[in-house]
Amino acid sequence: MAPRSRAWLAVAAVVAVGLVVSFALTERYHHRILTLVFLWAAMGLAWNIIGGYAGQISFGHQAFFGIGAYVTVLLAAKLKLTPWIGMLGGAGVAVLAAVLIGTPTFRLAGIYFGLATLAYPLIFRIVMDYLGYQEVSIPMVRDQPALFMQFAEPRTFDLLALGILAATLVLSRVIESSRLGYSLRAIKENEQAAEAMGVDSFRCKMVAYMLSAAPAAIVGAVYAHAILFVVTPDAVFGVLVIAQTLTVCFVGGVGTLWGPIIGAAIMIPVSEILDTTIGDRLPGIQGVVYGAALMAVMLFAPEGLYWRVRNRVLGRRRDASGSTRPILVLPPAPAAAREAPSHPATALMDVRGVSKAFLGLQALSDVSFDVREGEILGI
Repeated sequence: MAPRSRAWLAVAAVVAVGLVVSFALTERYHHRILTLVFLWAAMGLAWNIIGGYAGQISFGHQAFFGIGAYVTVLLAAKLKLTPWIGMLGGAGVAVLAAVLIGTPTFRLAGIYFGLATLAYPLIFRIVMDYLGYQEVSIPMVRDQPALFMQFAEPRTFDLLALGILAATLVLSRVIESSRLGYSLRAIKENEQAAEAMGVDSFRCKMVAYMLSAAPAAIVGAVYAHAILFVVTPDAVFGVLVIAQTLTVCFVGGVGTLWGPIIGAAIMIPVSEILDTTIGDRLPGIQGVVYGAALMAVMLFAPEGLYWRVRNRVLGRRRDASGSTRPILVLPPAPAAAREAPSHPATALMDVRGVSKAFLGLQALSDVSFDVREGEILGI
């Protein structure tokens, strides 16, 4: 089966597993955790578009999350507009905010870019407080609950969150296999070299930032209706939002579709269970868990669980089948050369650590090509 077909089959398998788990659960609390797993996996995938593929570590992605929540709730409270339309409006406002934020901020690089992005959610919090929106309640509409996303059946929120996760997976997969995705990975490896080869780094990063803002806003809108029902600046623009997003990405592995899903499937249930069991005795236990998880990952698996497991599996397969295999056999040498005095074959060229951007692949630091007389050997 072709690699592209396998990737799409894996996406379908994730959605199918989500459906099976949702219909297998019966307790409302378990449905709540499952909804959070789907939402934070989608939020991690949204951040991964700019932070994983392009390598632009954003500490302010909760700005788009909060914009989606506030715009949707305010449209429902002030204009009686259904959240199904409101969250699309929130996504549009988030994309516009991404343009306004990215235009000056992408002139910076490295840690300066990350610190600059951290300021924007703080600005939005101040603006919401100044406008008097410290607490905005979602209006209860008893006669049209489905129209205003107020479901009595918790499984409905599971399916809605799973739909958002599936859409974000499809978006990420399309980006990953497109020209934009290859350009983003080239920028991540070496921005100057990418620009020298004709990549418009500012344009690519801006497009990725806009594409990552829309799903983050939609996640914020659904999160507000599924979990909060009273939206506050601390809840949607706070540090905990970006902490959860970064945790699911770095624990699972950045720069891949599966890292945020793995991270969310592990970290969200653990943090929620600890919060409900000992959260009354240890307030803020979620933040402690996320911080400890990030420290452990940085120490023992800095590339994330997905890449660590994948590299080990590939390493074992190579060890079982041999470290190299012939990929190209050169024509036999002329007769005169064959009659020349024989001597032991020596390596003519040994290339190691081939750039990932050059190959268009991910996590391929162990690539090795060995060129000897008469043949070229590779993985």
